[in-house]
Amino acid sequence: MPEGMKSEFLAAFRAEFGFGEMTATANDDAAAMLKAAAWAWHASTISLAKDLESHKRMLLAAACDIGAIGEALGADMDDDGSAIEGLAQDLRKDAERYRWLRDGAGYCDTRDIPGMAPARMDAFIDTAMAKERGQ
Repeated sequence: MPEGMKSEFLAAFRAEFGFGEMTATANDDAAAMLKAAAWAWHASTISLAKDLESHKRMLLAAACDIGAIGEALGADMDDDGSAIEGLAQDLRKDAERYRWLRDGAGYCDTRDIPGMAPARMDAFIDTAMAKERGQ
């Protein structure tokens, strides 16, 4: 640092931190403190930059995973996410229906289910499940 800049900087530093007029030793102490603070700031900046890069990599990996899931489900990845959310809700409902059938279908006569149209079958199962829950 050029001598003129150094003296201006030290004057501002002294004024900011209340050192006033300082002896050569005090001046050296202030410069040492300033140097230590600068190194600490530099170290924290490097640490933050590393954290930022790490978070960028994690975000990219998550975005790739979400893209792969959406592609596997046949979702439009340009959508705002509601299509994937709706698809997940539909899959959850289908899984509930499957488990209900697999686990014995409660107290419902299910003999007609194989011949039903899919939409009618879903409605039949949903109604039977709701009755079991007391709804």
